[in-house]
Amino acid sequence: MKKMLFFWAAYLLFFAIAFPCILYYGLGYPVDDVDRVAPRWGWLLLALSIALWAVPAWAYVWTLLVAPFRARARSHAIQRAAIRRRARVVNAQDTGRQMRGWPVWNLTLAFDNLSGTPIQDEMLAVDSKPQLQRFAVGNTVDALLSDDPGRYPNLLLEAAMPEVDHARVIRRGVIGVLLLALLLGYYAWSWRDQGQGQGWTFLQLWHPLIVMPASLCFYLLLGWLFTRVVGIDRRAEALNYRGIGTEARVVQVRETGTEINQRPQFEFSLAFEDRQGRTHAATVRKVFSLLDLGRVPRERARILYHPDDPSQVSMPDP
Repeated sequence: MKKMLFFWAAYLLFFAIAFPCILYYGLGYPVDDVDRVAPRWGWLLLALSIALWAVPAWAYVWTLLVAPFRARARSHAIQRAAIRRRARVVNAQDTGRQMRGWPVWNLTLAFDNLSGTPIQDEMLAVDSKPQLQRFAVGNTVDALLSDDPGRYPNLLLEAAMPEVDHARVIRRGVIGVLLLALLLGYYAWSWRDQGQGQGWTFLQLWHPLIVMPASLCFYLLLGWLFTRVVGIDRRAEALNYRGIGTEARVVQVRETGTEINQRPQFEFSLAFEDRQGRTHAATVRKVFSLLDLGRVPRERARILYHPDDPSQVSMPDP
C-alpha cells in the first residue's frame, strides 16, 4: 500500500513540479523583451504566485506539523469526557512502526456509538504490553468516545497515554524548511537570471512559479472533493459516531457513471422512519467494490441518520 502511495505521489508531483519546468524552459525561455509584461502586472503576478504557494505551505504545516499536537489535545479532551465503551477487536495489523520501542497496531474495533448503534472504526494503538496479546482478534478492550465527534481522533483506548512523535515532527519541520529554502532560491535565481534589471516583468501565467503552486492547489481541491465523495471527511465521521441505525426502504437505485479506483458509485433514493415515527426521504451515494456488487441493496438498506438532522444519512459498508 505504501509503495502505491509513494508511486502516485511521485507521479502527481512530476506533473505539478517537473513537467511545467520542462515545458517552460524548453519552449518559453529565455524571455524576449516583446513578451515581457508591464511592471505593475509583474508585481501582481508575483503576488498571485506567493498567494498560491501559501496554500500548500499552510496545508503542509497544518496537517504534518500542527496536527499531531491537535490530536494529542483532543485525546486529552476525550479522556476527560470519559464516554466508555467495550470494543471488540475485529482486525489487527502490525504497521511495522514503533514508538519508544513498542509496536504500533492498526486496529478495527466494533462498539456502540453515542446513539447506541453498533459501528466499526479503525485506530492506531501502541502496544506497551505485547506479552499480554491484548489486541488479538476477538478480544475486548476498554475504549473512550469523543463527545464531539468529527475531527480526528474520535476513539481512544482507555489506558492510552497520548504522545507526540517529536522525532517525526522534527524531520517534517526540517524537510519543510529545506523545501522553503529551495523555493526562495528559485525565486532569487529567476529574478536574477530572467529579470535582467527589469524586475518581475518576465512573469507570465504559464511560468513555473505560478503553474506549480496552482497545480498543487488543484490537487488539494481534488483531495478534498475525494474525501467528500467517499465519505471519509469530518462530517461523515461525526455522522458515524452520532448516527442512529435503522432500516430504510430502497425506492430507487442507479449507477451514477462515476468510478473511484475502478469501483462503481451507486445512488440510492431511500425512505425511512425515525425514532419518533416520522417519515423521511434521503439520497445517498456509495461506492462498491466489484466483489460486492451482488450485495448492493435493492429493497432494504441499513443506514445511519443524524438524530438532530435526519436529512444527514449514510450507508455503512455491507
